[in-house]
Amino acid sequence: MGTSKQTIMKKNLVLTAMLAVCLCHLQAQPENRITTSLAEKFAADFPHAINPRWKHVSGVSLASFLSDGEVYVAYYNAGERRIATARKIATPTMLPLLVRQALEESCNRLGEDAKMGPIFELVIGNSTRYIVSAEGKKTMCTFKFDTMGNRAVLAKRPATQYATPTPAPYIALKP
Repeated sequence: MGTSKQTIMKKNLVLTAMLAVCLCHLQAQPENRITTSLAEKFAADFPHAINPRWKHVSGVSLASFLSDGEVYVAYYNAGERRIATARKIATPTMLPLLVRQALEESCNRLGEDAKMGPIFELVIGNSTRYIVSAEGKKTMCTFKFDTMGNRAVLAKRPATQYATPTPAPYIALKP
């Protein structure tokens, strides 16, 4: 695999992990902590955004906001260019069929009493992924699915006995 493909894969993995962490743990931050030019770009990109809350993580600025009744996160790099957008999916029935089937199979593998956490759709360039955590009696996993239903396990750890199944913060630190 070429170096540029490895770099792109690493960036995509980091952004995916940041989504999983940040969507679950975004804290409110005064909007005046961003530049005027970033605020203008955000307003142009998302004219219907309501109450954006900003967070800065490793040179990336994240805006969490509501738009048309849905929860979104927009990611901007240090050059104030939008690099990704994420959206919370309300129910598994809103997922593409292949993703929904793969998610159901993944949850079934965790056991019949598996609980599913929030589902997020992450768009980076031309690529769409779906991130979700699920917890069974013994194991909690954070999964990533592509639009064809192919699954990758981003994190796997012992279950916390049905606590809120959210991604672990440490996965954002992995390259």
